[in-house]
Amino acid sequence: MDKCERCSLSNYNPNYNPLHLCMACRAELGLMKESEYQHKKRVRLTEAELNKILDDRQRVQDMQEELR
Repeated sequence: MDKCERCSLSNYNPNYNPLHLCMACRAELGLMKESEYQHKKRVRLTEAELNKILDDRQRVQDMQEELR
């Protein structure tokens, strides 16, 4: 794995990516399919963010049940 030439923070696979840019930089520059970027964002969720999403989902389900 090599470092991104634009941000020099993220790694990229030179065999898969001839642009020498990480996924985040490729997405910012519009050089990536939206589906690829959405998948990458989903993978980067922290445990706290995931728990918040699950809590919000549960709260909505509880409110829907109360309305029935």
